[in-house]
This record gives sequence, structure tokens and C-alpha cells, in this order.
Amino acid sequence: MTLNWFEIPVYHMDRAVKFYSTIFNKPITATESMGMPYACLPDEVGGALARTKQYLPSPNGTVVYLDCGYDLSPVLARVEKAGGRILMKKTFIGSGAMALIMDSEGNRVGLQSRC
Repeated sequence: MTLNWFEIPVYHMDRAVKFYSTIFNKPITATESMGMPYACLPDEVGGALARTKQYLPSPNGTVVYLDCGYDLSPVLARVEKAGGRILMKKTFIGSGAMALIMDSEGNRVGLQSRC
């Protein structure tokens, strides 16, 4: 099986859109889907930001690793400037590199790249 889609819960859609737009250096637009604020992440990522009462941001849930392309260093360099926190610095693994961050909403999120 492969990952089909994911939603990252947010408290403040505008703040979350600004955070993810900044770290990926790509525009993200908030809209509404099924009666809730929603914002699709860049196409190569394959997920969305969602504000709903069904689930809340948390550092203790499932960790989703976002694809940062060839090198996650540029994305990681923008995390703290965008209002997030680096929980684990860039660490080399067999298939490239990974890092863990806390986003602007309090979610623990993984970043991964090919080097």
C-alpha cells in the first residue's frame, strides 16, 4: 500500500498556510471543503491542511513525512523563521536525509529528502 492522502489539523488556517507556504517557498491557498477551512499543500506533497472539530493538532499522533525533493536543507532553514521549531536536525539515513519539526500549529511533522 502507498499513502493516498493526508490532512494536517490546524487551529488557525491563515497562520498554517503562511507557515507551509514559507517553508516550501510555494503559494498555498485556503479554501473551503465540506464546510471546513481547507488548503491543499503543493502537488508533490499530496495532502492538505484542515480545520475541523473532528481532530486537533498534536505532537503525539502519527508522523507524516513531507517530501522536500533533493535536499531538505533549504526547507529546514525556513522552519524557525516561519514560526516552527526544529525537533531533530537533518539526519542522514540510508535513502537520504530526514528531520523532525514542530509546525506553527503544534503538529510534529517529518521532512525527508534524497540527500
